Amino acid sequence: METPHEAPNHNRADPCDQPLCAGPAWNADMDRLIIGPAVRNIEGDEMHPNTTKLMADFTSALADKLAAAEKKYGYADNWLTDDWEAECRQKLIAHIEKGDPLDVAAYCAFMWKRGWSTKRKQ
Repeated sequence: METPHEAPNHNRADPCDQPLCAGPAWNADMDRLIIGPAVRNIEGDEMHPNTTKLMADFTSALADKLAAAEKKYGYADNWLTDDWEAECRQKLIAHIEKGDPLDVAAYCAFMWKRGWSTKRKQ
């Protein structure tokens, strides 16, 4: 059984020969765990190297942003609670207006993991 912190084992060769990312919360092991499985789609097709680098850089930046927010505000895994779908959606919309794509991505990730739509409720 996989834990949320372990990458799935797809019995595929690790495409990362060296770390793709840099940042205070990043290391080579995270490249292998996070980026390794992400460089292929479900059919096993490889992504273009520039797309792979984009995903590596964005994942690293998002991880740094979330780690900083956890430290600054004392957040942990509160996104797992069941009673904040409407608030999460409101915060997503507010962060779209603020203009930081990383904040938007974080709320999208929370909603994606929970199966919640980003569509405004009528």
